[in-house]
Amino acid sequence: MKKILFLFFSITIIMNSGIANADLSVKGATDTGYQLIYDSDQNITWLDFTYQNHWNAIDLSAFSIEFDGQTIGNWRLPEIIDTTGNNVDFYNNSDASGFGKTNSEFGYLYHTHLGHTTGEGLESSKITPFENLNNSNEVWFWYGTYYAYSDPRSTYNDTVWAFDTSSGGQFAGQIASKSLKYLLVHDGDVSAVPIPSSIWIIVSGLLGLLGIRRRVNK
Repeated sequence: MKKILFLFFSITIIMNSGIANADLSVKGATDTGYQLIYDSDQNITWLDFTYQNHWNAIDLSAFSIEFDGQTIGNWRLPEIIDTTGNNVDFYNNSDASGFGKTNSEFGYLYHTHLGHTTGEGLESSKITPFENLNNSNEVWFWYGTYYAYSDPRSTYNDTVWAFDTSSGGQFAGQIASKSLKYLLVHDGDVSAVPIPSSIWIIVSGLLGLLGIRRRVNK
């Protein structure tokens, strides 16, 4: 009986564990083979695939992935968090613009989790546990945050915040019609789903064996 209970708890632990690196945990792979990486510090899940498109052409309303028998939608671009409360507006004394900033989801990933420093660039040896994070041909990555400033005299209208992986800086001023790279994130831990039916079958079998053993011993 002890061996059966040990096996049961071992299976439970395996099913609820990921390959961890600091506060990033690989939760599994989608039906297309891309990793889902949970960021416990920011409470978001990263989809480990580098896309590229014009910002104003990115439509995630119908985007979804298949994971563990479930269809998961509601994906989005990373966002900037402006701690000054100035609506991430560079001309309004925002602290969102500059180098080494971690008040954004991608900036926190780049500097805090992956350990890149300003001016270092995105090193392939420092992207673990990501497998498909790359900046070849294009070093800028989109945020989902539209640039707040609007002035008919300015060239900064119709622009979006973006992160420069070659320098470690994040700035506004990228034209929305430009084709940049981007990652997708999902709020929370997408692997926090009900235990698959296959596991319940295994557990039921173990409990059945336990019942048979008890009857035999009697």
